[in-house]
Amino acid sequence: MPSSQSASEVFDQVYLDIRAGLLVLGASLDRVDRGEGSELIEGDLRREKIQSGLEILSSPGQNRAEQIQVLFSDPYQSGWNADD
Repeated sequence: MPSSQSASEVFDQVYLDIRAGLLVLGASLDRVDRGEGSELIEGDLRREKIQSGLEILSSPGQNRAEQIQVLFSDPYQSGWNADD
């Protein structure tokens, strides 16, 4: 659904929140990388998903949130809620 606000108005409203989120993300990754044994998690699937999420965020498009949600979601399994 299109917004009734201009892109500039929306950006003015969310800029500080985006900036804060990026700072939290950067600080969190810095803490991980400073931790003892940080090289051991380079192949961790969670770290790979975070890297993929960063790539999604850096790409153009209008469905980045959806792509990230799918990236971090488990695949659907038919009958997941059926009684055994």
